[in-house]
Amino acid sequence: MHPVEVHVTNDERGRPMASVPPDVSAAHLAGSALSLSISHTEWVGVAAVSDAGPIGVDVERVTPQVPRSDGFVDIALTPAEQALRPDGVGTDQWVALIWTAKEAVAKAVGTGLKGRPRAFEVEALTDAEHHAGNQAENQPENQAAEAVGSQAELTLRVRDPEGRRWKVASTRDGDFVIAATIGHPDPSKPVRDPRSPHGGPTPDQYDGKDDHDH
Repeated sequence: MHPVEVHVTNDERGRPMASVPPDVSAAHLAGSALSLSISHTEWVGVAAVSDAGPIGVDVERVTPQVPRSDGFVDIALTPAEQALRPDGVGTDQWVALIWTAKEAVAKAVGTGLKGRPRAFEVEALTDAEHHAGNQAENQPENQAAEAVGSQAELTLRVRDPEGRRWKVASTRDGDFVIAATIGHPDPSKPVRDPRSPHGGPTPDQYDGKDDHDH
């Protein structure tokens, strides 16, 4: 097919979607079942497309940014996520790593963060470059710390508001952290958050960033 035949629009929730005319999709069935996600920050834009299921991608620059004050960190990251930060990893780098993972999952879910970043919680991370295929919770913390510090590829486990767990691939390219999740979450271990009377994460009031990228 020709690029002009691929239309990029938005669904009712603002998420970008790719589509092709019926006569084109009849000849290219994969083109009728594509998931699309985009993100941008200063001077950089990223896009990802998949025919294997929901997809989410996000990019952030690792530099101090307003409102990345201590107050913003408390709003954006749960206490457990803050405690997960390895020694020697700066706050800006850690926030960028955790934030992009949250955003990627929120986009794959199709809702965006909706002003509640703590509803998507990073539970664990591991060095994917040297420990591919192993469970994140079984990796020593110092190995993950070395991976973060050396800009290696990482795998994060993120729990969404429904208790489903997603695997997120994260990498750093210069000053930028990029995270992506493709496919379906693991529904085998749904959990209920004890902080909420209804079992879901406590809603947040403000996440400090517009959710215009999905």
